[in-house]
Amino acid sequence: MDTALVAKHCLARESKLFAAFERRRQLLLDVAREIYPVGIAGLTRGVEEIADGYVYDEDHRLLTTAPMECLRQGAAGFHGNLTSPSTRWFRFALPSFMVKGGRPDHGQRLTLDNLTEAVEHTFERSNAYSQLHKAYEHLLAFGFACMLVSDDPERVARVETLRVGTYALDIGEDGMVDTCVRRFAWTAAQIVRQFGRESCPQYVLDAVEDQSKRFEVCNLIEPNACGDARVNDRVAREIGMDDTTVYRSIYFLKNAAGQKADGILRVVGFSIRPIVAPRMEYELGDVYGRGRGIDALDNCRGCQSFKFDELNIVGNMSQPAMLADSELKDEGLKMYRGAVNYTRFGEQRASMAVPVLPNPPSPDGARQERSDSLAEIARLFYNDAFSVIDAIKRGDTGHMTATEVEAHVREAMQRLAPVATIFDSELLDPLVAIMAKYTVPRMPSPLTPEDARMLESVKVEYVSAIHLAQKQTSLSAIQQVLEMAGGIAKTGAPSVLHRVEWDKALVRIATLVGYPEDCLASDEAYEAAVQADREAAARQARADEAAQAAAAAKDIGDIPIDEGHAGSQVAAAMQQGML
Repeated sequence: MDTALVAKHCLARESKLFAAFERRRQLLLDVAREIYPVGIAGLTRGVEEIADGYVYDEDHRLLTTAPMECLRQGAAGFHGNLTSPSTRWFRFALPSFMVKGGRPDHGQRLTLDNLTEAVEHTFERSNAYSQLHKAYEHLLAFGFACMLVSDDPERVARVETLRVGTYALDIGEDGMVDTCVRRFAWTAAQIVRQFGRESCPQYVLDAVEDQSKRFEVCNLIEPNACGDARVNDRVAREIGMDDTTVYRSIYFLKNAAGQKADGILRVVGFSIRPIVAPRMEYELGDVYGRGRGIDALDNCRGCQSFKFDELNIVGNMSQPAMLADSELKDEGLKMYRGAVNYTRFGEQRASMAVPVLPNPPSPDGARQERSDSLAEIARLFYNDAFSVIDAIKRGDTGHMTATEVEAHVREAMQRLAPVATIFDSELLDPLVAIMAKYTVPRMPSPLTPEDARMLESVKVEYVSAIHLAQKQTSLSAIQQVLEMAGGIAKTGAPSVLHRVEWDKALVRIATLVGYPEDCLASDEAYEAAVQADREAAARQARADEAAQAAAAAKDIGDIPIDEGHAGSQVAAAMQQGML
């Protein structure tokens, strides 16, 4: 492998992507300083200073952590209502137009259910849930996040949410993020342990004993050309990986100690895109999104300012500035709180020590302005929407009617729906796909060729609290139609009930409320049960007819058939089968 060629390509990509990121650094740094009680590594410090010993840069200017609490509540709201570890929030399904009757058969459904449970187990074993919360936090604050997913022999998959400021992104022709370059500072000993002595240049090996010296290591993750596309990708030809490697990850050193960075430390291939980089509110062609922290920046600055004013006013009220007669200059007055001031009373003085401001300003005004700013910050981070959902979950709706509760839920969902849609397409879809890719080879029973072909067409259905609440409108429409049909039938038009496909309506309602599909009978079992009920009804009808005929025959047999009895001729004719 021509390491000089590969290193030149990597250095060019790293320089270009970080140059584009630098144009956003100051804005992101402002957000970090106003929201977080400690700075974000990579934004507040240069990457060469980032070490394991001190990850964050403390910012002692921060007077209140209320904006940070609003941010974390918003991230926790999405984490708990969109990807809650305690409840099922996704399942695999087949598009209705691809299966007979619109629903998969028993075997297909069993395969889908097994895959869903297996991927859920992968999420639980890995560190995905802890990293998801940090990703939500970065998305709300900065407008973008980056997660790297790789294979792990013990936990199936390992997820790493990168620290803002230590990486830069790029997009592909489809407008989605497909390239990430990150950089971090390691000692020579760390580099040798990670990559081995045979991969390290001599100047790194010479510094193994020096724990204070650090080298900047970069990692470029980008698409790898396959097949005929290798003609235009010299790096892919030099790496020489097979066509199953659709992404490559290259670790390299960057200008350490003035040395030429021509040593490639490691090259790793991926058969699936390892980058999950969701963005909020971005335009076509934008690499990075716009977070709510940018919109809340002015209110966050206001909160810090109002808190300073409040503390300053309270301090002045408790220890105000004083005015005293010049004759008291040598009296030794002590103006701190709790002190006893002594003076001579040999003569009456016209003026004693008095406050400079007899009526100092009250902190109530600053507190009110700060409260208004916090309310706006909470709204920007969706705290109010999640408060409504949490209150309904607890049943804490007060005296609200069902219509009022539904209106509040609809209003909350209108605010959350656009963000949840972005998270579905840019965060959850690729993350679930990668987890499934790593899960399938580790399933206890291997997939049959038919199941493997079926899984190529599966889709992910989300059944979290937010998605179910979004479906509440469709559920309300079905319930309203069924109630109206029942009311019309009671008024004297029972034929209207034949217009409703009651079994299909029940299946649709079960889907909207998130009822487990494996708890519903399959179409074959349902048809068999319906046919059995029809046959049982037919047998019962024949038995009833036979019983009625027997009773009628008995009644006829009890009628006298002598010529003197009225109707004897009719009875005799019935007994003979003439009537």
